[in-house]
Parts: sequence; C-alpha cells; structure tokens
Amino acid sequence: RATQAKLQTGSAQKPISVYAPAFESGKVTPATVFKDLPVTYENGNWPKNDNRKYQYSRTVYQGITSSINTIAVNTLDAIGHEYAYSFAKYNFGQEHLVEYYPTEREIKSDVGQAPLALGALTVGSTVQEMSAAYATFANNGVWREPRLYTKVYNSDGVLVVDNTQESRKILGEKAVNYMNYCLYNAANHGTGGAAIFPGQTIAGKTGTTSSNRDRWFCGYTAHYTAAVWVGYDQPEQIHINTANPAAVMWRKVMEPIHSGLGRETLYDTGSFRSVAICLDSGKLATNACKMDARGVNERIVNVNVYNEDVPTETCDKHVMVEYCVTGSGAVTEYCTRFPD
Repeated sequence: RATQAKLQTGSAQKPISVYAPAFESGKVTPATVFKDLPVTYENGNWPKNDNRKYQYSRTVYQGITSSINTIAVNTLDAIGHEYAYSFAKYNFGQEHLVEYYPTEREIKSDVGQAPLALGALTVGSTVQEMSAAYATFANNGVWREPRLYTKVYNSDGVLVVDNTQESRKILGEKAVNYMNYCLYNAANHGTGGAAIFPGQTIAGKTGTTSSNRDRWFCGYTAHYTAAVWVGYDQPEQIHINTANPAAVMWRKVMEPIHSGLGRETLYDTGSFRSVAICLDSGKLATNACKMDARGVNERIVNVNVYNEDVPTETCDKHVMVEYCVTGSGAVTEYCTRFPD
C-alpha cells in the first residue's frame, strides 16, 4: 500500500503540482490575489470550495492555508497546465501521472484542472511518491529518490549492491521558504491542526477526496518527513466527523521518534517583510481599505513576502469620499449650502 497502491491525493496534491511550481516560476507569490468564486461552465459551476463559501478574492497564502479549491485552480491557470504537469511528474517524481490515457468511454489526462489542482488523478500516486515530494521542502529544494535500502553485503562482507540514491535540485531558496512558510501555517493555523505536537516546527498539508474516501496528511519537520493515507482497498466513505484520521496517525507516529530532538526552523523569517494586501485590488492596502463597508479590515490580509515581491502600487479600488446623508451619496458643492 505504501509503494504500489495508486491513490487519489485530494488537496495534498496542490503543493506539488500547483503552488511549488508557481513559486518557482516567479509568477506568483503568497501575496498574489486570485478570484475566489465558482467558475461557471456549460455543465454547471465548478470548481466549488468544500464548504461552499466564497470571499470574492483571496491571496495564494490563504489558498494554501485554508485549502481553497478556487485559488488552486486559478493559480494553476496562471502558470499553465503543461508546466505544472511536467514539474510534478519529472521534478517531484510522480511517475504515475499520465498525459494520455484512453478508456472505453473517454480519453483521460492529468494535464488538467481536476487532477493537478484538486488531486483527482487518472491513475493516482503512491504514499512513497508523496513522502519523497514533501521531503523536498524540508531538504532545501532537493528531491531525493525514495529507497527502502542503501547497500547489500554478502556473508563475506563484500558489497554486492550499492543502491545509490538519485537526487536533483528542483526548487530555489525563495520557493522553498515560501512553501515552508505557507505549509507551516496550513498545519498550525489551517486544516492540519490534529498533526501538531509540542517541541517541533511542523509543516504539512491535508488531503480529502470526494465523499471522504481518501484522507491524507503529508507533513514534515527539520528531521523527518512522513505521508499518511487512510482509506479502504475498495474505496468507501470514511465516517469520521472529527479530526482528519491521517493527521492524527501522523502525530502518533512522529511524536515519539522526535523525542530528544531539538526544534529547528523551516524557513528564514529574516528574508521576509510583512505587507498588508487589499483583496479587491491585489495591491498594498490603504486606510480607505480598512474602512470598507463590509467590516473593519475585512478586505485586508497580512502576508510575508521577499522585499522584491512587495507590490509597488497602492489600492485604487477603495477611495475616501465625503458622504451626504440627505442625498445618500457622495458630497457635491450643493451639500455644503445646507446645515447638517
């Protein structure tokens, strides 16, 4: 089941085929704003967020930490499906992704929104592949080929098999820092809370497929990475309405093996600058943004980015105006002629 079972990955797929490639491309940062609305197609509205709630627009940071489907799909569209597919398959080692897969009823492909942004894969991915992919974030952007043994010696102590591990640098420092920053908050302040235990800096991402048939938590510390899948050989709904069982299992396994290990950070906070982003313009927020009628600071999100990624423009969607109570509109020259 760990090395051979081809499984649907759900939202655990998003960091591998959407967000890490997006950060590495330089086209997207955690502060990038995309529309958070269901997209309308001929056969109905799709994609939909799991809770069916939308906020018109959100940052990529929010999309990762709260696992927002619409943000994942829009980010994917921004970087291109072919690029994302190639990154996941050839860089992150998801070798079971398929570009062309004919069936009796239709031709399927993982070069699309549902597989890459939502984890509805044609064939699937293994727990081993997912573990190796997430370990890349903890290993400074170096992907290492997963292996179950290192060397084999015969009874005379002679080396007969040297299982040399392939590795490749697939993510730069900025992309790694962005992913670790976002996945730390996804685990600690988002959907992965059940995996957290004291004494370690933990990052990771949950995953859930339709009707709760697959539950995932892929997480890591500076010391170890583990991917946990919970499901049935013949898929059926998992009737657990409390914490994600994969996250619970991850904590129960990982907490004991971290006993005595020091706490180490996963990303360099000194590289970041906190900026206030207006969700309506995607630009730096102003005092006018804070006064939005939808609520105090309702349209502002504070996000950490590198200095070179700080937006250079301020919001042009919110403006301060004098308001005429009598006329229920912006003040004109005639309003001032009459007392309040």
